[in-house]
Amino acid sequence: EQGQAGLTLQSPRETELEENSLPSLFGTRPPPTAGTGATPPVRVASPLASTGAPPSPSTVPGPRIPRGTPSAVTVAIDDEGNTRVMWAVEAWWLSRRDKSVVSPEFWVEMPALGPQPFKILLTADSTKGGFNNAAGRGRIELKWSMQAAPTAPPPQV
Repeated sequence: EQGQAGLTLQSPRETELEENSLPSLFGTRPPPTAGTGATPPVRVASPLASTGAPPSPSTVPGPRIPRGTPSAVTVAIDDEGNTRVMWAVEAWWLSRRDKSVVSPEFWVEMPALGPQPFKILLTADSTKGGFNNAAGRGRIELKWSMQAAPTAPPPQV
C-alpha cells in the first residue's frame, strides 16, 4: 500500500524506503553507482503511531536541525515600510537551565545607515535554574551590532 511521499507501509510502526530516496540537508542522496547492485532498504519508524499520539520529531524521516543550532530568523517589510522580525525558537531551548538564548545575526535596512546587523536575546527571569525555573517570565532584547558610531538617532522599536 502506498503512503505519503511514496513510502511503502509495512506495518503500523515501520516504514520501508530506499536509502537513495532519503532527504538530506543538501537535497536527495545520489543513486547508487552502476555495478554496485541494489541499495538495501533502510527501516525507519513510521509517523503513524498506533497510540494515536502525534509522532515524535525523532521518528519522522527527513532532515533535522541539530540541537545547539539556532533556527533561522525571518525579516519581512510590510507595505507601510515597517520591518517585522520573526524568530521561531525550538521549545527545548526554553525548558533548559540556560539563562539566555541568542538568535543568529540578521540584517535590517536602516534609513541613512543602510543594512545593519542585529541579534535577538531571550533572557530568563529566574536567576537560578534558567528557563527551566522561570515559568515563562523573561526579557526579549534587540541587540544592534553596529561597528561605528551612529550618524542618525537610534531606531524606534
